Amino acid sequence: MKFQFGGSNIWHNLISNLAGNGWLALMQIIMVPVFIRLLGIKAYGLFGFYLALQAMAQMFDLGLGTTLNRELAHYSAQAERSGEVRDFVRTFELACWIVAVLAGVTILLAATFFVTRWTQTDQISVTAIRPVVFCFGALVTMQLLIRFYQGGLSGLQRQPLMNLIQIIMVTLRDGGSIVVLRWVRPTITAFFLWQTGALLIYVVAIRMVLWWSLPAAERPARIHPGLLRSKSRFAAGLSGITLLALILTQIDKVILSRLLSLDTYGYYILATTAATGLTLLTISLFIAIFPHFSALVATGDDVSLRESYHFNSQLMSLMVMPAAGMVSLFAFDLLLLWTGNIESSKNAAPVLSVYVIGTAMNSLMQIPFAVQLAHGWTSIALRISLLQLLVFVPSVIFLSRGYGPVGAAFAWVMSGGINMIATIFLKHARLLKGESWTRFVRDSGLPALAVLTMTMILRQMTSEISGFLHPVAAALALFVIASAAVVLAADGLRSSIFSRLRN
Repeated sequence: MKFQFGGSNIWHNLISNLAGNGWLALMQIIMVPVFIRLLGIKAYGLFGFYLALQAMAQMFDLGLGTTLNRELAHYSAQAERSGEVRDFVRTFELACWIVAVLAGVTILLAATFFVTRWTQTDQISVTAIRPVVFCFGALVTMQLLIRFYQGGLSGLQRQPLMNLIQIIMVTLRDGGSIVVLRWVRPTITAFFLWQTGALLIYVVAIRMVLWWSLPAAERPARIHPGLLRSKSRFAAGLSGITLLALILTQIDKVILSRLLSLDTYGYYILATTAATGLTLLTISLFIAIFPHFSALVATGDDVSLRESYHFNSQLMSLMVMPAAGMVSLFAFDLLLLWTGNIESSKNAAPVLSVYVIGTAMNSLMQIPFAVQLAHGWTSIALRISLLQLLVFVPSVIFLSRGYGPVGAAFAWVMSGGINMIATIFLKHARLLKGESWTRFVRDSGLPALAVLTMTMILRQMTSEISGFLHPVAAALALFVIASAAVVLAADGLRSSIFSRLRN
């Protein structure tokens, strides 16, 4: 099988997504200690509370951004329907604004209660907190709007432009916050007011770019409620998937906060936070290929869809498996490099070594998920997510009682295994009739075997090479060797790369 990676600007989209998400992560790594130093840990704790509220606000998204992404990809593949696209965007934009404002008001009311009555804020006056709480609501509203407009630009295959805007605006938001705190007013109120102003500029800018990117029309865009009704089932399914995913990724933290001691719980949080760095790679590829899959579905090009699906499944294996193997084998050394704390790294490393495997298993299933959404099917993912949740919750409770945080990490691996098996039986059977197991073995099984083999070999050699090779250098060597092994094991990647080298 040969598939040339580059159709519909996938390569440019992927590189830009990696740059945009990488810059976002880098800014967080750099800025957090700076903000803590300028604000103090107690005041900065309010920012952590805002992040928790922001995660909760994902439930209000209602799948509008992903629906816009999918439909604009459909429109872009069917030039004869270009006249309808502006009406579609206008209709869904109005719905998104209504939802975003309602979400902001809800978060405002919830934050008012929790900040003033639930959390301990003795060191910060209520007068100082009140404007911050209003900023919470405004920030959540604007984050939902930004996600919506990003979905539109992604569907139009304008992801490099989307990520350029993100890089500029994130730099303005965080860099400007430092300027304000350092030379204007070092208060939590000033911090959140600047954050709010920066996101307001972000919303205005990305909205202008989206409308500028749409095809021209002879008349103004109109609102058609029927468009909302026709896509309501898909959007509702996405909302359910988002809710279950949010519960699935957070429920273990809630359960373990009750079962583990505070210090052990902190080590678990450190390990799971480190493992989620793998999702930056997953998200970047998912965002790049989802509009491409949607366009192929719209044109009925099943042959190209299958080829693209297999190639990108192997590409996901290349992006995820070597990184997961490296982190699993060198968990302590990488945590020490990141935190600089020997005790924390020693206690979190066993959890990270296991947990990252479960994260990798779930990441590999994002390609089938993208194809499923491109077809407009949400019921399969809902059933799989519900099955994962039903197994994950009791597994976390049972295994953590016997084996502590490492047991909970094994429960996460079990959840990933359920996702993989159910995907093969349910999604592959519908999408790839007659080749479910064979293609899965070629796309993911053989690359996984290659990475496992390289990891086990290097594990046996660790004691011999530790005397002359720094552990971080050994980790990078494993990553490079495992990546080469995946390329050789994956037929689509191998054929594409060799074809490019010959040309």
